[in-house]
Amino acid sequence: MDQFWICLPEHVVCYIFTFLDAAEKKLVSQVCKAWYIASLHPRLQDEMVFILTNRTSSQTVKNIANRCPPNLTFLGLDSSCNTKQLLSAVTYEWGNSIRQLSFKASAISEADLAKVISQCSNLQCLDLSSCDSLFLTSNLLNKPDVHNLIKDKLWNVGDVRLCNNKYLSNDTFDSLMSRVPNIRSLSIRGCHIQSTTATYLTGHAASTCVLTFHHLAEFLSEQVMTVKALDFSETGIEDKSLTLIAELPNLHLEELHLASCRAITDAGMDRVCRNQTQLTCLNLSGCVKISDHSLRMIAENLHNVKCLNVTECPLLSDDCIYWTTVMKNLEELQMGNCVRISGYAWKSALANQAFTSVTALHLGYCLHINDEVVLEIAKLFQLKHLDLSFCSNITNVSMHAISANLVKLESLFLSGCLNIENFVLNTSEGISQPEFACRKQVHRNDMQQGKSSLHYGSNIPPEQNQVCRFERQYVEPFHYTINNLGRLSTLSLNVSATLSVASLAEVILPRIRYLDLSDSLNLTDAILVQFSNSCPLLEDLRVSSCCKITDEGVSYVLAHSALLTRLDVSRCDGLTSACLQTICTWSRSLRYLDVSACRRLHVEEVESLVVKMPHLQIRQQLLRDKGGSQLGIVPIQLVTAKRRSIFGFNY
Repeated sequence: MDQFWICLPEHVVCYIFTFLDAAEKKLVSQVCKAWYIASLHPRLQDEMVFILTNRTSSQTVKNIANRCPPNLTFLGLDSSCNTKQLLSAVTYEWGNSIRQLSFKASAISEADLAKVISQCSNLQCLDLSSCDSLFLTSNLLNKPDVHNLIKDKLWNVGDVRLCNNKYLSNDTFDSLMSRVPNIRSLSIRGCHIQSTTATYLTGHAASTCVLTFHHLAEFLSEQVMTVKALDFSETGIEDKSLTLIAELPNLHLEELHLASCRAITDAGMDRVCRNQTQLTCLNLSGCVKISDHSLRMIAENLHNVKCLNVTECPLLSDDCIYWTTVMKNLEELQMGNCVRISGYAWKSALANQAFTSVTALHLGYCLHINDEVVLEIAKLFQLKHLDLSFCSNITNVSMHAISANLVKLESLFLSGCLNIENFVLNTSEGISQPEFACRKQVHRNDMQQGKSSLHYGSNIPPEQNQVCRFERQYVEPFHYTINNLGRLSTLSLNVSATLSVASLAEVILPRIRYLDLSDSLNLTDAILVQFSNSCPLLEDLRVSSCCKITDEGVSYVLAHSALLTRLDVSRCDGLTSACLQTICTWSRSLRYLDVSACRRLHVEEVESLVVKMPHLQIRQQLLRDKGGSQLGIVPIQLVTAKRRSIFGFNY
C-alpha cells in the first residue's frame, strides 16, 4: 500500500495537495522525494510568501530556484553589494513568476528598483511601504535610462501600497502612479497628507514637499473606471476631503479603510454612504466621532456590505445593534471595545435570529457580554471565527454552549476570560452526576407545572439557574468539551489559576496551528509537553509570562514540533542558556524568537545564537536596574504562509 501512494503520478499528487493548507503541505511533502517535487508545482505556491533580507545570499536563491515563488518580500534591504547581488539573482531566477513584490522598510536605490521591475513582466502588486529613501527625489523613475528600462512593466499592476512614507509628495506620487494606468487598489496608510496646502507653500514648492487630498482626488478622477479599493487609515483625512473623493463621478468603490481617522464624523460618512453604494468592505475602527447615525446610513444605503469594522467607536450605543441586524449580507462584524452597548441589546438582536449570515464575530473587550448573550451566539452554527477576549463575565456555561454547537469554529479567542473553570476542558471534573440529575428533575417538574421559561429553575441559585436554562436549550450539554471543536486552528486562552493540570492535559486539538497560553499561572512543562504531542501542526506558540515553564518543557516542544516557526517565551524567568542551545540543535524551522525580559538569559548568549543562526529573527527587550530598556531586532530570512486577517482587515 505504501508503494502505491509513492508511485502516484505527479498530477494526482498535486491535486491532493490542493486540499491541504500550507502547514499540511509542508508535512506531507516529507513523505518521499516524488511528493516533495510535486509540492513545488507552481500552482501550489500561491499561498507562500518568500521573505528575503540582505543576509540572504545569492547562492541560497539558486538552491531554491525551482520553487518559482509568485509572492516575494524584501525586508530591510540596504544599498550594499550583497543586496545588489541578491536582487540580480532573484530577478534572473524568478523574474517571470513574481506577481507580488514588496520592499518593506528597505533603503534601496532608484536604479535597483528599476532593474528588478524591468525583469518582472507579470507583476500585479507592488508594495513600497516605509521606503523613505526612494521618495527623497521628486523625479522618481523619470530619468531617461530608467524610463526606458521599466516602460510598460507596470501596466498589469493593480495593487499599489505606499504606506508610512513620510516623504511622499504630489510630484513623487505622480512620478510613480503615472506608470500604473490600471490601478485597482491604492493604500497610503499612515502617510502625512494635508487637506489643504499650507499658506507658506505655493506652486512648485507645494508639489515637491507635501501630498494633498485635493491632488489625490484629481488622480482618482482619472482612474474612476478601475479603482475599487482605497486605504486612508491613520491619516488626517477630514469630512471635506472624504466628501470630495466620495462624490467623484463614476467612482464605485468596493472597499474603503478609514481606521484611526479621528477627524471623520457622521457628516462625512453620510456622504460616503449616499455616493458609494457598492461598498462591500468598510473599516471604521478607531473613528471616535461616528455614532449610531453612521450605522443607520450604512444599513439604509450599503446593501451589499459584507465586512464591517467599528471597533473602538465609543459613541455607538444600543441603537446601532438594530441597524447591524438589517444588514442581511453581513459576513464579518467587528464591534470590539464598544463600551456603551449593553448585553441586553445583543441578546435581543440575537434572539430575533439576526446575523444568520455572519461567519466572523469580534466582541473583544465588550464587558457587558455575559452567558445569556453567548448562549444566543451559540445558535449561530455557521460561525468560523469568534473573539470574546476579555469578556470577563462569561463562565463555564458559555464555554459548554460554544463547544457543543459551534463545531465549525476555526479560531477562538478567550484571553482574559478568567472565570472559566475545570469542567470546560474536562468533563470528569465538572458538575457531579447526582447534581446534574437533580437539575434535570427540576426541569421536568417545572415543565409538568407549566412554568414559563422565564421562571425556569427559580428555586435554585442564580448561577445554577443559568446552567439549567442552558440544559433546557441543549441536549446533554456537559458531554461536550473544547475538544469537540475539531476544526479549531487558532486558540487564545489565558489559563486561570482555577484550571487544574489534569484538565489542561486532556485538551487534544490536532489541527491547532496558533496557540496562545500567555499569562497562564498553572502552565507547567508537563502540560506543554502534552500540547506538543497533541498538536502536530503547531506553527506559532506563545507562552509569555508563564513562570513555571523551564528549559525542559521548551526543549521538548522544539524537538517534537517540526513545523514550529514562531515562539514567544518572553518574561519566562525559568529559561536559561540551555534553551538557546536546544534551539541551535533542533529548531531548523524556527524563524522568530521572542526572549524579551527573560532574566536568566544574557545578552552575550543571545548574540551568540544570532551568529549561529543568521536566519532567525530574535526580539530581546533588555531589563535594566533603573528601568531603562533596549530593543534589538535581527533581520529575518524565511519562507512563510501567506496570511489573511481572520476578520478580513489587516491592521
